[in-house]
Amino acid sequence: SCLEGMYDLVLANVLAEILVDLKHEIAARTERGGWLVLSGILGEKSDWVVEEYEAAGCRLSGKKEDGQWTALLLRKEGAVS
Repeated sequence: SCLEGMYDLVLANVLAEILVDLKHEIAARTERGGWLVLSGILGEKSDWVVEEYEAAGCRLSGKKEDGQWTALLLRKEGAVS
């Protein structure tokens, strides 16, 4: 990985397959309680991406659809409530 550190907000606009391949790296760079915005996802693959990121410790907070494309808002587990 070329980036170091942890982030409160991570944005990724790439295809579903790449998001799934990088789920552990992306989740590992996100602070507990931090947000992920994942987009560039074909609508029919959005549930798959959500399942994969939930398995990596994130929870779906929102979904926006625009034609065939979907964007997801997820939160890394471990936030203080």
